[in-house]
Amino acid sequence: MTARREISRQEFLKITGGGAAMGATLLPVTASCQSGGGRETALITDFGARGNGRHDDTEAILKAIDEIYDAGGGIVKVPATDAFYKTTCAIDLRSDVHHPVRIVGEGGKSFIKNTATRTEHEFAPVFRAGLLVAGTSPHSGPGQDFHPIAPAEKGSEGIKPKSGRYRPGDMLLIGSRERYHHGGASEVWHPAFPQITLVEGVDDGEIKLADPLLDDHPDSLVAVFKYGVSHGSVENLRFEHQVEHKRFAAVAGGGCYRMKFMDLSMTRGVSVFSANGYARCLLDRINGTVVRKGIELAQWSHSTTVRNVTLRVLGGVPQTEMMLFAAEAAHRMVYEECDVDVRGKAPDGLGAIFGIGGFLGGTRHNVMRRCSLRADKYDRGLSLVHVGDKPSVGNRIVDCEVIAHGAKQVIGVAGTKHVVTHNRADGRGAEHSIVLGGNSSGCGATHNVVPHAVKDFGENNTVEGNAIEDGAGAGPRV
Repeated sequence: MTARREISRQEFLKITGGGAAMGATLLPVTASCQSGGGRETALITDFGARGNGRHDDTEAILKAIDEIYDAGGGIVKVPATDAFYKTTCAIDLRSDVHHPVRIVGEGGKSFIKNTATRTEHEFAPVFRAGLLVAGTSPHSGPGQDFHPIAPAEKGSEGIKPKSGRYRPGDMLLIGSRERYHHGGASEVWHPAFPQITLVEGVDDGEIKLADPLLDDHPDSLVAVFKYGVSHGSVENLRFEHQVEHKRFAAVAGGGCYRMKFMDLSMTRGVSVFSANGYARCLLDRINGTVVRKGIELAQWSHSTTVRNVTLRVLGGVPQTEMMLFAAEAAHRMVYEECDVDVRGKAPDGLGAIFGIGGFLGGTRHNVMRRCSLRADKYDRGLSLVHVGDKPSVGNRIVDCEVIAHGAKQVIGVAGTKHVVTHNRADGRGAEHSIVLGGNSSGCGATHNVVPHAVKDFGENNTVEGNAIEDGAGAGPRV
């Protein structure tokens, strides 16, 4: 079936022969025209999707995506329905710089529900954005053909691979030979300083990059990643994911470059996002009710903003582990204006290692600001954790509210050069409010409001200007 093409105002006038007198009947300018995106628009219902909650609409949605991709990009529209669009396996996203695809709904009634059970399809997210998946399971992405590059410095706009074939538009994985290890084997390579970008051009053996290098690469490798997506979006949808799948998120996979995920509501599921390789992406206005995790972006992820997120716990299913994290060598991520509230629903004893939110294991230069994380049964509130053989460096927690009543620690810090400032760390009944651990150094815990004094067990840390707030509600005192 051929996709519909949105016509311009000029084309409409030419077809109808209309002029000023026809103004009242002109077609409205479409979102695609306004954004300068692809020319085509396709309704998934034109490809056989019924949205009645009984018919399997998976194939119809995939066909609509393929049609728009093959047409050079555009919009896949998910109309409102009184029931839901039933899917039984992952919807693989397709989009790149030459074929940008936007999947756009109409709000809460543009409802996609994956009904697959664990016995039918063990790996069944609602959306699979690429195939960069950690682990040695059958769901992991195919191994890449990595080639060494000549030494390159931070800020360089090009690299020189010593072998391999490259063309404009290719998605590249660039990473140091130095690996991040967190225990166990994996067929997905976890470099300590990863970067994802695109090829802009090739000239005399040098690849011009879409983005300058973020780090020095004295001894690094590069591969063309054939299984990622870029320059597309998923917008204005409601979705659900079967909680029987306890391992996987509704949006999983990885290898995303300049993708947008906006105005999404997950009303029930294991996790909202649990994925790898999100680079220069945007997650904005995300609402999720989860069983296991909220949002976790890990290996290869960098330079991505997660904002305006609301996360709650699905009651009666005691599986929640952690809620808002960047992990395992993720760097330069920004989490802002996020609200996590698991009070009254999370089971006892959770968060003993990682807490409600934070930056874990080899993470660098990430920021969490103006976020609210609230729990009454977690063992820890927010964590900057040194996990594995690579330290966490230079993360910032600023202007956040962390409530973790009864926790052993409200904010725990390990690693180097972290900044924890102007936060409210409320842990009445907790053993400690903010703890700079014995393996912390060069960190700062300043100008926070806490119920207990800040504990510093590290080296060369700065602890000053913190206010102790009485549990009875009295004003803070220094």
